[in-house]
Amino acid sequence: MKTLTFAISIVLLGFGTCEVTESDEDLTLRSSVASAKVTSQSTSQISFVAKASWHNGCGRFSSADVIQNASSFLITVFGTQKKNAVCTDAFIEFDAPVTIQVPVSGTYTFKFWRTDTTSFDTTFAVQ
Repeated sequence: MKTLTFAISIVLLGFGTCEVTESDEDLTLRSSVASAKVTSQSTSQISFVAKASWHNGCGRFSSADVIQNASSFLITVFGTQKKNAVCTDAFIEFDAPVTIQVPVSGTYTFKFWRTDTTSFDTTFAVQ
């Protein structure tokens, strides 16, 4: 059993999805973002659709956390799947809608989490 637990831990760490939240029915993990596209903007908010990956065919968007630090935002996308689901082994991407409130007009950097040491970064002027 220790070998299986260790192997599963290595696999999860390899995908960069080591933050795990479990409920009775769902498994939620951080999802690596490959790209993000602005879908709308106003003077007080900007909306993106991020392309996030999942380690099997059962993943779907769950939520996004946004942390602001001065003129940059760190966005972490979370995916989820049913805990006991039977899934294909194929990696998939899913759309993750993210809307961010900005305090004032200006140029902001948006850093979408990929791994603990990398992010997908984009800079955008909000007017």
